[in-house]
Amino acid sequence: TWEGPQGNLKKARQYFETALTVLAAENAPQSWARAQHEFGSLWELWPEGRRADNLSQAISCYERALTVRTRERLPDEWRDTSYNLALAYSQSFLGDRRVNLQTALDLFEQLRRVQTREQQPKAWAQLTCRLADLYLMRVEGGRQQNIEHAIQLYRESFELQREHGWSLDQGLT
Repeated sequence: TWEGPQGNLKKARQYFETALTVLAAENAPQSWARAQHEFGSLWELWPEGRRADNLSQAISCYERALTVRTRERLPDEWRDTSYNLALAYSQSFLGDRRVNLQTALDLFEQLRRVQTREQQPKAWAQLTCRLADLYLMRVEGGRQQNIEHAIQLYRESFELQREHGWSLDQGLT
């Protein structure tokens, strides 16, 4: 029977909880890390409970996944998990909001150095816009300086989009 999206999420949560009791980081590290990553994604979508608590769960899952998904060993997986972790931190209101935003900024800056403009232009443009968004929300530093930095980041992203004839508004495929 069709239980709708919420029923599917509940089933997925049960599957991940079961999988993570069976999988061990020591015995099947990549599978365990993938399950942690996917479980983190599920927590970000989880419709029940407090959003802040769900994001905290997501952050914990992503951080556990990154103990295996390192930049050196699994660079693509590291990139994907780090991106999701940055998004979760950027939305999190648990703890110190300034620290959460700075953590997200640091992660996006790190990702932007790895996903270069030349090698991955669309991913770089998207990261650059996300980074600009965070600078507009940033509390640390001077407000004017953060705004000017955000404007510069938006310009860089939009210039690249114009050069290639595509727009982030059209989606990244």
